[in-house]
Amino acid sequence: MEPAIFKATTNAWDVTIEEQLGMFMYMISHNASNQMLQKAFQPSGETIHRKISKVSYQFQTHNSLNCFPFIATWPQYLSIFLSLQNCIGAIDGTHIPITIAEDRAPPYRNRKGTLSHNVMVVCDFDLNFTFVSCGWEESTSDAGVLRSAISKGFSVPEGKFYLVDGGYANTPSFIAPYKGVRYHLNQFRRRRSSYSGYENYKELFNHRHAILCNHIERAIGVLKKRFPILKIGTFHPIENQIKTAATTVAFHNIIRGQNGDEGWLDNQLDYICPSQYVDVPKGDNNYLNDTESSDGSTLRDQIALQMMIWNVMYEKGLIDVMHDHKDNPKFKGQNGWNHDGWISITTKFNEKFPAAHFSKQQLQEKEKELKGNYKAIRDSRNESGVGWNDTLCMVLAERSLAKDHSLLKTSDAWLLTALKHGKPYTASDGI
Repeated sequence: MEPAIFKATTNAWDVTIEEQLGMFMYMISHNASNQMLQKAFQPSGETIHRKISKVSYQFQTHNSLNCFPFIATWPQYLSIFLSLQNCIGAIDGTHIPITIAEDRAPPYRNRKGTLSHNVMVVCDFDLNFTFVSCGWEESTSDAGVLRSAISKGFSVPEGKFYLVDGGYANTPSFIAPYKGVRYHLNQFRRRRSSYSGYENYKELFNHRHAILCNHIERAIGVLKKRFPILKIGTFHPIENQIKTAATTVAFHNIIRGQNGDEGWLDNQLDYICPSQYVDVPKGDNNYLNDTESSDGSTLRDQIALQMMIWNVMYEKGLIDVMHDHKDNPKFKGQNGWNHDGWISITTKFNEKFPAAHFSKQQLQEKEKELKGNYKAIRDSRNESGVGWNDTLCMVLAERSLAKDHSLLKTSDAWLLTALKHGKPYTASDGI
């Protein structure tokens, strides 16, 4: 248990720290009522209510929910999402079932006909939640919840942004996908073997947006799997039900901070019968009136267009893939790679860089460009007064000679991709 929470939840004369935490954990794992807790732990109903509230408060105010994520928390994605390096997380809404008196029920009745409150969560790409807002009526849109959170202090660091779905307005701080363009991951999977690439930069942006937003969907799934009480209506007052949602989010972060893994959840007993789970909506349909800002559209276009640009990493990757194919005779044609060779190169390249998903034609065009750049480097090295630095893997020349040198017409990126293992490629290497 976190030391701060352990210290704050001090022993009382009637209930120890361990018992207080035990009551709380028993409640959220079994959906135990006050009466069930009295039977299991023996204290009075008033004591249980007071101690459960105390533990819940300590979790809610713990600093696990008072932090901003940073790009350094997801280095595994930097290589393929460079244009999204200022993204610090994703925002989404989810529904959590509630039990409430009939006279107060109408605002919480959802389109499935069940009762739930709308919850906005913010998470980073390590599946940690960094903000939560609970207790919203069904009629409140996801965008409305976000606007309220901003008015009450939720903020985005300057120069950073969160990814949001189509339920939110697109702004410089909250980047939404392009509307009317393919977005969901299964739509892209159906075309993965076609090598046809993307229709335009908007499709490419939406695909990468969906890949990253899948993290928050996974985080919500793990949260509800870890705490099944979030899938049912409970026996507690509505105020406590709302607090329970926020408490489990903080508890989830603490478990993650202790290297807790969700894999073991598959082998745990069901203390709450799945037949009791309440059917609630997925997503929000109340967003058609949200308008996009021109600044948000401009930033999104800049990011999307940048995704279409080749970079050093992609160029190096393509050269490595082609070198892996150069000794296989079945891939060689009279004038370079044959059809099977290009299909194999395209497949291997997109496996290496799944977010790029370049088409065969795009790789062929890049090969022609690289050949031209290589020829410029080769010719430059053969000129008088030009040297080569094996450490830097770059052409060296006097400033007066370099001023009008043909090599300056090539990209700086190519200077680093013209070599393999510190040695220059030759034409017979497949480039």
